[in-house]
Amino acid sequence: MLNIKLRVIVVLCAALLLFSCGTVRMEVPEGQQVRLLSQEESAEIRVERTVWFWLWGGKAISDNSIKSDIEKYKLTEVRAYTVQTMTDNILLIVTSFVSIVRRTLVVEGNTSAKTVSELVEEQKS
Repeated sequence: MLNIKLRVIVVLCAALLLFSCGTVRMEVPEGQQVRLLSQEESAEIRVERTVWFWLWGGKAISDNSIKSDIEKYKLTEVRAYTVQTMTDNILLIVTSFVSIVRRTLVVEGNTSAKTVSELVEEQKS
C-alpha cells in the first residue's frame, strides 16, 4: 500500500513540473501602426523563436516582445501566440527543477496591410 501511495505522489510531482506559464509583450515600434490579425486571416510570414522564462514563467529571461520581429520583417499586420512543442516539454522536465521554462513564440504577419475597402470586399464574398 505504501508503494502505491509513493508512486502516486511521485507521478503527481512529476506532472506538476509540466505546468508553467509565460507572457508575450505585444509591443509595436514607436510611430508605426500595426493591425492585429484574427485567427482566420492568412499571413504570408511565419517566424518561430524560443523564449526562456524564470520562476516558471513569471519573469522573461530572453526577449518576449514581438517588437523586434515587427521591425525585422517590416510587418504591418501581425498575430502572435506561444506553443509548447515536444522539445519544450522535454527540456521542461530538466529545467523546471531550477524554475526555468521554455516556450516557442510564433509571430505571423503580412508586410502590406489591406485597405478598409479590401477588408469589406473580403467579408462580402
